[in-house]
Amino acid sequence: MAGDTFGDRLRGLRKERGMQQRELGDLYNLSSSAIGSYERNLREPTLELLLQLSEYFGVSVDYLLCRTDERLTAKEYKEKDSYELSEFMGGHTITVGGVVVSEVDKRRICDMATGLFWTRITREDKNK
Repeated sequence: MAGDTFGDRLRGLRKERGMQQRELGDLYNLSSSAIGSYERNLREPTLELLLQLSEYFGVSVDYLLCRTDERLTAKEYKEKDSYELSEFMGGHTITVGGVVVSEVDKRRICDMATGLFWTRITREDKNK
């Protein structure tokens, strides 16, 4: 999506929803020509409108402003940053003091971590 603009992103999101400019405008008391002006980059949205569009389309303001190609919202970014230890270790090169940890040692570390949290893990499993 290199070279995209706010207007390109807005148009794309609107079309993904199968909406006409008038329909999107009606949600925010804007005319279809105002939406068209945003889509042609003749007009810049207010911060309030950016936030409303971000929430409506379920994307981040950074996505709307073309600062990232990731559509994730702030809440989704937080959730994305949560990993199961074994999955994280398996998918990354891990170092300790500059020394690369072997696959065998990664499994040992996971086993030790599981042991440290075993009581909490089994208690949470029972509560599910």
